[in-house]
Amino acid sequence: FYLEEASMRHWSMGSCALLAAVSLLGIVQAHPQESPIRIQFDGMDVAGTLLDPHGDEPVPLVILVGGSQSQDRDGRTIREGAPPRDALKRWADAMMAGGYACFRYDPVGSGASRATIAWSGTYRQQAEVVQGLVRYFRRDGRFPQIVLLGESSGAYVVCLAAKAGTAADATICLGALCGDSEEFYAYNYGRLRDYAAQSPEHEAWARRYARMDLAIGRHYPDFFDAARAGDEAYELEDDDFRVTLDLKRRKEELQWPAADQFQYLRGPVLLLAGERDRHVPAEHAGRAAARIRKAGNEQVTAQIIDGVDIAPFGEAGDAEAKPGGLLLREREYAIRGPRDILKK
Repeated sequence: FYLEEASMRHWSMGSCALLAAVSLLGIVQAHPQESPIRIQFDGMDVAGTLLDPHGDEPVPLVILVGGSQSQDRDGRTIREGAPPRDALKRWADAMMAGGYACFRYDPVGSGASRATIAWSGTYRQQAEVVQGLVRYFRRDGRFPQIVLLGESSGAYVVCLAAKAGTAADATICLGALCGDSEEFYAYNYGRLRDYAAQSPEHEAWARRYARMDLAIGRHYPDFFDAARAGDEAYELEDDDFRVTLDLKRRKEELQWPAADQFQYLRGPVLLLAGERDRHVPAEHAGRAAARIRKAGNEQVTAQIIDGVDIAPFGEAGDAEAKPGGLLLREREYAIRGPRDILKK
């Protein structure tokens, strides 16, 4: 899968997996550096880490845009009981090893990133962060090409940035949803609901280890109805469980369906899914590719990678299994991560 522009040198993205052919670049990593940096623009103060191979020639920069599980620059999930996860750090380390510069950052409102403007974490606001980062690194001038890599819902954010006019030299989408949000909730939370309904033992397990996910699985059609009605919040009640859900992002998902946003991606696009992805079915990569081609962009490749999960929690076998929902583990599926992908 090659990325070519009139003003770009010829470089390879790898045909089998994300950056699997990075060694073909032939970049000499003379003095690789890892630097914490802060970038300020438009009322936002974004803290991140820049990995730069400092090779003998300028290299592309990949900006990592994490999904909902990646709540800091390393890809950690900051949630009580969540298993270890460092997916973004592993992607960044692997790309630097292949000669690419990489920037990963704390989402605004999490970690060390802050906003001095009103901030609610909507997808549109997240897309504005991506737009600001691209402008910053364009002005920086060290990197001749900028690639946006969106992980899961981060791919949706990248598409919204493209819709707003941000042009990357290439785009990579990892495990991206190409369907409606209720399909996503059915696949993630509905399966847990169904599992819990199979027996009292299953329900007891779900109540103990995944109480909120179980409640969402039982009630997500209701809060999507509330979002359609224009409500700003939904009081989720499931027996003894109570929580208030902010509906801003659900309303955005209804207004701008994920499948419709791929049409705005220009230039080369690589869509990657893992055969064992737990959050979005692997066939969504092909769906997204069809949408992009229909919009007139033929520079698109969709790849399903055998035996891997694109956005894993930690290493395989490091936590308890959970059938359905956000914390499915290795006992249900064999899970491998970026290091394994890059061996292919």
